[in-house]
Amino acid sequence: MLVLPQEVWIDITRYLGPQDLFQLRLCCKRLNQIVSSRAIWKPRCYEKWLEHQLHDVLNTHRDEHRDWFYYYRFRNRIDRHVLNLLIKITQVTDTDEYTKLFENVLRYNPSHLIPLFHKITSKATEGETEGATLELVTLCQRLLNTLRHKHVYDLLRIEEKSTPTFVHNAEETFFLPLAAMDPSFDRLLHFRQDMFAQIHALIKQEFEDLDDFFRLPATLKVDKLICFLTEVLNIFKTDRHFFLEDFMLLRIYAGETTGHPLVILSIIQSLASQYAVETILCGSYLIISDSRLRDGESYLTLSSTGVPKIFTRKRLVQSLKRIVGSSDYIIQREIMPTILQPLKYQTLLATIFKELLPLYSRSKWSASPMKTMEKARGMFPYSNQPMNSETVRYFLCVYKAVEMRLRLESQVSVLFTIAHKQVFALVSRLFPEDSTYLNKLLKCDGKDFGEIRYNYEDWILHLHNIPLEKSDALGLFVMSPRDRQLMCVVGTKKIGNDETYYTLMNFIGEFYVELRQNLEVFDVENNEHCIENFLSLAAQSDLGLVFTNFDWQQKKLITNAKVLHILATQD
Repeated sequence: MLVLPQEVWIDITRYLGPQDLFQLRLCCKRLNQIVSSRAIWKPRCYEKWLEHQLHDVLNTHRDEHRDWFYYYRFRNRIDRHVLNLLIKITQVTDTDEYTKLFENVLRYNPSHLIPLFHKITSKATEGETEGATLELVTLCQRLLNTLRHKHVYDLLRIEEKSTPTFVHNAEETFFLPLAAMDPSFDRLLHFRQDMFAQIHALIKQEFEDLDDFFRLPATLKVDKLICFLTEVLNIFKTDRHFFLEDFMLLRIYAGETTGHPLVILSIIQSLASQYAVETILCGSYLIISDSRLRDGESYLTLSSTGVPKIFTRKRLVQSLKRIVGSSDYIIQREIMPTILQPLKYQTLLATIFKELLPLYSRSKWSASPMKTMEKARGMFPYSNQPMNSETVRYFLCVYKAVEMRLRLESQVSVLFTIAHKQVFALVSRLFPEDSTYLNKLLKCDGKDFGEIRYNYEDWILHLHNIPLEKSDALGLFVMSPRDRQLMCVVGTKKIGNDETYYTLMNFIGEFYVELRQNLEVFDVENNEHCIENFLSLAAQSDLGLVFTNFDWQQKKLITNAKVLHILATQD
């Protein structure tokens, strides 16, 4: 067998797992040389880690490696160590030990952690739960959220950007970090590069010689890019009702939403820069530098119906004259300098966090008349969940606290204290893992403003109103006769002798409280596909805070070690 060509051996190794290959190389020197080949390990490294890292422009860390076999072993060893820590976290019942282990995980390089966490959560949403408990998936999702929230916190470091600077490539430098507050960020990340690749393919399809495209006037080039963008994404719709999802860049690339005009202009700006077109973002307009025009520039905007329009300076003056009814002099001397003012970083930040996000504070899911699993799959085919309005509210409070801190005269005021107490109360309840980021950003100790380290039982009670009492109903699937929505019992609370209230979670992670008498037990035996669909959709939710797996024999979810410990101490 040793005389077989190396190409044949490489084909054979495709049917072997890493551990098999590690054992095979110990057989002899010849097999060691074959198995250590770059052709075997480079594709495996890319499939397991590097492909996702290549899409991730926010994490700029890149490992230096020349030997792909040893690099695979290096990354595989990190994965094993991290997985061991994660398993320990799911088993510990002491709050201090839980926090310590959680912090130990976050000491690893984020670029080494993110592909692993993404792989575990993605498999769960695809229904592949073998080897990964609900608790492990929820833990990985919360760790992913923590690692991604750092990019949003970096976005809010206003003090470090005290000198007014103009926004350059807003798509990558602003809206991509902003989208990191979306828990589906890593699931959707590849759509960004896919979109750029599809547009480049369309350009090559129309222009056999790319130089012909590059020789086009800048304005015509942008017009062509808009046409190609329309073919790839259906974003220029006449229905302009905006929701939180319209500000999440990756959801636009995934085709789950149309996008706010400001975000769309930033996408066009990013595309234009890739094809040597200089542009300036000015809020409602994108200025296109075009040396072939008399005035040296043209102006792109989106109409109130969402249709892109490009104006020369003369046409823009005429259009504004029809709208505002002023003279040419007023328009050119007063109005145009105002609307064509290049967008500054602080201005864009204030526009998003003080105007747009508070104005469009609802998810498109909240506006849907039907709330079924099929509807959720149709609306969010890739993210599997709507944007969480409470997460957005949390970051709005962080921004407000940052603003208050920068006003030196307000640091002794009641409003300053209230803003800080509000944000530290939110971080204690929603994302206690973010407290380090918040303390650094606000340059204070959260304990001075009411930050609380809850024990596990109190935390899930404050987080989702989940009271833990011994009950056979815990983990059952039920339905409400009113809306026939499938839900899971995650907590119970008995009041008096007769009334028992259930805390329920639906398939997208929303929590409700309902009286037991108003519910009926779901027929799991004849509807197993519904349970599988529920667990797949709920994979990114906090279901794992209470449960570890679904028991098909008992037809209910099994409580995890932490909850079992809490219930045992109630005896």
